[in-house]
Amino acid sequence: MPLDDERRARLESWLQEKGVRRDCIACGSETWRVGDVVAPPPTPSGGGTVVGGPSFPLAQIICEHCGFVMHFSTVTAGIAT
Repeated sequence: MPLDDERRARLESWLQEKGVRRDCIACGSETWRVGDVVAPPPTPSGGGTVVGGPSFPLAQIICEHCGFVMHFSTVTAGIAT
């Protein structure tokens, strides 16, 4: 799900407030873009995956140089829908 302009701005502000590093840990570039919000599939536990189990929406921050992706909780960042 794409982030609207308001949520994108709030996420960028939140990342700055938290002191998230601007240099990519994979390549050192400082050129990032905010990607879509994704909800990873539930993690298997106890021998199986619970269909419809909990998942947590994550905002993607993508390095424009090498494609490394960081994920941040939209709930913690205050941008969950």
